[in-house]
Amino acid sequence: MCTDDAGIGNWKLDPGTRLNKCRSFTNLQMRRFNISKIPDKYFYDNVNLEILNLAHNRISELSAILFKPLRGLKTLDLSENLIAELSPDVFKSLTELKTLVLNKNIITNLNPVIFKPLTKLTRLDLIDNQLISLPVSLFEANSNIRMLSLSGNPIKVLDKNQLASLVNLRIIQLNNLNELKEYPSEIFKNNANLEEIYIRSGHFKSLNQNIFVPLTKLNIVDIEFGRMDGINKSPDLFRYNVELTRVQLRACFWWSTSGPFQLPKNAFSSLGKMKFLDLASNHLDNLLSGIFENNRELEWLSLINNDIKLLDKHIFSSLKVLNFLSLTKNNIETLPTELFSKNTELATLKLNGNKIQFIPQAPFISLAKLQKLDLSDNPIKQISFNHFIKNSELTFLNLRKTEVKRLNKNDFGILAKLKTLMWDDPAE
Repeated sequence: MCTDDAGIGNWKLDPGTRLNKCRSFTNLQMRRFNISKIPDKYFYDNVNLEILNLAHNRISELSAILFKPLRGLKTLDLSENLIAELSPDVFKSLTELKTLVLNKNIITNLNPVIFKPLTKLTRLDLIDNQLISLPVSLFEANSNIRMLSLSGNPIKVLDKNQLASLVNLRIIQLNNLNELKEYPSEIFKNNANLEEIYIRSGHFKSLNQNIFVPLTKLNIVDIEFGRMDGINKSPDLFRYNVELTRVQLRACFWWSTSGPFQLPKNAFSSLGKMKFLDLASNHLDNLLSGIFENNRELEWLSLINNDIKLLDKHIFSSLKVLNFLSLTKNNIETLPTELFSKNTELATLKLNGNKIQFIPQAPFISLAKLQKLDLSDNPIKQISFNHFIKNSELTFLNLRKTEVKRLNKNDFGILAKLKTLMWDDPAE
């Protein structure tokens, strides 16, 4: 790797300068050198370069011939500069390039042929630029791209054929496309190899119920709406995505004129391999019995910040390998005696921020592997070691912001592994 620490913070490149001292190097790091302009032939002696990092400088323009000699370059990082426009020929000679990072510039448009020479490209990052639109043919020569990041651009429209040529795409990031009003129902029609999708935006109404149908290899989906109609109109989004193991649906379900949205019983019935489910910050006030019946591999479940008041005693019965469960910030008033009776693998249970006043002795009795329990911010009036008589693995117990006035800490001697007991002792 070739660097020049003496240049950091005051790197001046005079016209005609050439970097001949690093002629044999394959890795050149020029990050944070305060560079504003690079001479046209600066890299003409560096034909062996495979990695070039020019990130976090003040570069505003790149000569069309700047990278001409770098025919073996595989990784180019131009992130965090001031680039507004790129010449159509700037990457013309980089036929071996596999990774191109253009994040956090001010690029407003891209010529339709700019990526055409990059037939071996596998990763393209365009995060946080000023792109309003993308030419439909922009990626037509880049069928080897496996990871595409378009997040944080003011893109207004995506054509249904925008991704059609990306037949090897595995990961796509579409977060914070705040000007985009809708996704075409056929946008993923040719992306059958897609494994991970990230869509976080607060300005589009819903997703077509067939949008994920072609994606039979989908493994991770992360969706967050923030407002509007969420996915009320397409609750059965994942019926063909049987390989899904991680599902995050935050702020996706909203009130309608008829009241809060009701998740149908079969919402996740096809997801037998799912291990992680995040349903935080929705308006769910009820969970139908049997909704998790087919999710027997589920290990992590979050229902944070919903409006759940009552829980069916069998709602979690099928989740026998569940390790983490959070019901934080709901309106739960009571805990059915058999609620956790089948969740014998549970290690973390968060019930804080509810309206629980009374805890019967039985709810935790089957949780022999429980390590962390949070009951804080509930109007609980009384609690004793009898509630935790079978929880010998407990290391963390939070009882802060409750109405428990008296607590004999000696009674908790049975919890030999308890390291943290949080409680607002009125005597202190």
